[in-house]
Amino acid sequence: MKHNLKKIRLENDLKQIGLANEVGISKSYYSNIENGTKVPSLEIAFKIAKALGVAIEDIFDINQAV
Repeated sequence: MKHNLKKIRLENDLKQIGLANEVGISKSYYSNIENGTKVPSLEIAFKIAKALGVAIEDIFDINQAV
């Protein structure tokens, strides 16, 4: 799944561990999402978007996932 996750995280000056903690997932799981080896559940994707203060569509290319 294509996404802008790393770009947006860095624009918000956040480290992976900080964002993972805020979302309630492990740093390794978050890292796997960011590098594309795991696809987050819809619940986790929404939590990530909320933590970054953006719409989920700004992070994940939802048109590709369908």
